[in-house]
Amino acid sequence: MLDYRYITFLMVAKELNYTKAAKKLALSQPAVSKHIHYIENHLNTKLVNYQDRKLSLTKKGEYLKIKIEEIQNEIESIKVDLIDDKSACNLRLGASRTIGEFYIPTYTQLLNIPDIKIDLIVDNTTQLLNLLEDEKIDYAFISGPIDASKYHTRPFYNDKIVLVCSPKHPLANRTVELEELFSENLLAREMGSGVCDSVEHYLLQQGVSCDQFHQTTRIGNIALLKTYIANNEGIGFLYAISVVEELQNESLATISIENFSPYQDFFLVCNKKKQKEKDIEKLIHLFTKNLNTTV
Repeated sequence: MLDYRYITFLMVAKELNYTKAAKKLALSQPAVSKHIHYIENHLNTKLVNYQDRKLSLTKKGEYLKIKIEEIQNEIESIKVDLIDDKSACNLRLGASRTIGEFYIPTYTQLLNIPDIKIDLIVDNTTQLLNLLEDEKIDYAFISGPIDASKYHTRPFYNDKIVLVCSPKHPLANRTVELEELFSENLLAREMGSGVCDSVEHYLLQQGVSCDQFHQTTRIGNIALLKTYIANNEGIGFLYAISVVEELQNESLATISIENFSPYQDFFLVCNKKKQKEKDIEKLIHLFTKNLNTTV
């Protein structure tokens, strides 16, 4: 176990505020200051600066913060390895709305996995990455573009982005040029959703954006979005996995776009400093083992 004074330093390094650190550690502010001074004297180096009422880390302080985090992660990894395999495993997972509402129920059996306790949060991509940064979830399943330089990512599924409309729409089941759609009302997912980011990315490659459409309305609920589209109040881009049933029962139809057929990987995402290859392989297996029998 780490010396408790180094745990205090790590909290101060994260909060950059003695008062907030003291509150989170249930310590007095003088006690927090005393711990920091002890470490600085013990290491004979300056770790923090306090100037203009702002706390900051020195280069040595930044280095120590990184190393303490690495040590903490290693301690947690050792704890996991020492636990009997039969003991229950707790996983805090996040899933984007498409994955949470359509992929998980179809391709996984998360509710029937022995010895694994799962807490699942379903939200859009931006919110999930915030939760990952704040260490409130361990892994996120993201249905959209991801910055691989910031996170450890593993693709586990690839889906087509389709443009859907009401069967009554004059362009239903037709192939058109992209420019022919700009007179339409676009019903889109909210900013920060994976499919929204994917569509914007592909449109930018064509030199256009969602702003080119006659009107763009953003709706943060997939079911409601599909209802409005089925009622012929606009057209919308969605992942194919989320409209399988509607296309089969013909409550929705598709519009094909000439030379425009985007696909998007779905990713398992975690913080680089938190990645554990054994857990990643286990999760990838859980999320892909039913693909061959279900597709």
